[in-house]
Amino acid sequence: MTALPNPFPVQRWRVQARVLRPVHWPEYEGSALRGLWGHALRRMACATGLSDCAACPLRTRCPYMALFEPAPPPGSRTYGDMTPPYVIEPSDGPRSLPVGQTFHFDLVLFGAALNHGPLVQQAWRQALSANIGPARGAMALERFECLQPHVQLDMGPAPVRVHVQLLTPLFIKREGRPVPARQWSAADFVWAVVRRVAEVCELHLQHPTGLDFQALKSAAARLRFAHGQWSDHRFERWSNRQGRNTPLSGVVGHGVLVGDLVPFWPLLQLGQWLHAGGKTSFGLGRYQLHPV
Repeated sequence: MTALPNPFPVQRWRVQARVLRPVHWPEYEGSALRGLWGHALRRMACATGLSDCAACPLRTRCPYMALFEPAPPPGSRTYGDMTPPYVIEPSDGPRSLPVGQTFHFDLVLFGAALNHGPLVQQAWRQALSANIGPARGAMALERFECLQPHVQLDMGPAPVRVHVQLLTPLFIKREGRPVPARQWSAADFVWAVVRRVAEVCELHLQHPTGLDFQALKSAAARLRFAHGQWSDHRFERWSNRQGRNTPLSGVVGHGVLVGDLVPFWPLLQLGQWLHAGGKTSFGLGRYQLHPV
């Protein structure tokens, strides 16, 4: 039996700013936004000034660590590195923004991020105020508004078919290797959603889900995509940690998910907020469901 909070405590916020100095975003701005915000957040939250957070005596009480480099609770299930309690959803606007242009993106918050709302907002104000990209662009924050305060799950009958549209590249691995579009399956997609929702519930909310992973994995293997049109999308992002551009890839496209969706229906709904797969914090793995 799946036990998910309903309504689910996750919020979507709109962040809007006006350009003060010209801005030129890289191909995928989500990673750049995450880096800007992380630096601003650390400057505002750090109480010791230590260069290495791992050696900080305040790391278990530091809001920067809780928001940007969280650690899983002791004794929790392993999902790999714990993801941070937010998702940046970039807009589809132009990459080059002149002075006076309005710019916006959405921000999904859950877990610890809901406990640090004022800090989250002020860190974004500072992050956008200067040094955006090589041209040192700048913006003034104009709007930080909650669009959706929670998710109300539809616990009614699940459909037998639903159209899945991947809005940003979905990065997943199978047996340690990235899965390309030619090997893509419905089971890969659904299992990525299951793992993502379980991680958020158990690690960020400390809410046991009661999910039977073995049964769900068997059920996912019986699903299929009809009329699927998938392709690989490759791009580069700047890594502050490595000091260079690093390649990324993921699957994009759309298809009709067919089969017994009953055990997955609440999870699939939540995934539209939480995203799925890897690199969700800067917006990868975003999808939408549409009735067929």
